[in-house]
Amino acid sequence: MRSRGTLRAPSLPIRLAGGLLAASAIASVAFRARALSSGGAIAATLVGGCVFAGVGIRGSAALIAYFSTSTLLGRLPNPATAQQRRGNRRDAIQVFANGGIPATLAVVTCFGSPRMKALARAGFFGAVASATSDTWATEIGTRLGRNPRSIVTLQPTPPGISGGITTVGLGGSLLGAAMIAFIAVVKPSPSSACQRSTAFAIAFGGITGSLVDSLLGATVQEVRICPNCRVETELLVHCRSVATRRTRGAAWCNNDIVNALSAAIGACATMALLGSLHLRNRHEFRRSRTFGHARV
Repeated sequence: MRSRGTLRAPSLPIRLAGGLLAASAIASVAFRARALSSGGAIAATLVGGCVFAGVGIRGSAALIAYFSTSTLLGRLPNPATAQQRRGNRRDAIQVFANGGIPATLAVVTCFGSPRMKALARAGFFGAVASATSDTWATEIGTRLGRNPRSIVTLQPTPPGISGGITTVGLGGSLLGAAMIAFIAVVKPSPSSACQRSTAFAIAFGGITGSLVDSLLGATVQEVRICPNCRVETELLVHCRSVATRRTRGAAWCNNDIVNALSAAIGACATMALLGSLHLRNRHEFRRSRTFGHARV
């Protein structure tokens, strides 16, 4: 029998409705600030609604932290990448590329066994950490980093080219992943071993996803060149409406595909590590109990 003072959690439809309402308000502000296109605002509303319904305010806070910091960093002066990217207004494809995996995992947390829900929740934060880690590495590394090198050959590469890494960028990657891990587990009470394991797994997944993003960018991602100005870009059309041509990489693998793949890998890395850590802790607990009984 439920006590009189116990509050019932809102049902899934109510959480979804509330999430969509809050997400639409935030997306409209981002649209007016020219951070999202009209399609991007609609996509962000759908992603935000699913996240709030499945993971709650903590998941929404992680998503907002990722989007707001990425937008702010992306608007800092940076001539090194001005010619390579599509611009600072995210469209629907970009939103789903970065937010589709987290939104899917947020929905999964609404169903299944408690263990599956816990792993999906951790995977959600791992995917967001991957997107944050990669974005911070790119935005900070291209502005403050010096002498970028290919993650595959370690040979010097032009600033802003996919697959390049810098020491400063790697530091930014670590900070971005750590921020999402902190949001995922922070509580007023002292942290437990379970919280520390979860935070470590989320940060690990974020950094792993970021490194995989760079690896795919250097090996598989399509790279195009403008025949007019000879600048490498991901755009199909560059200066003076000139069609670019592909110089390397797979035609199907653009930056959005790489972002979605790295988010999925970041989520999988988080869930795999957290599952193994919990399994090890369970075995150690059973061993300690067996040892204690043997002594008695």
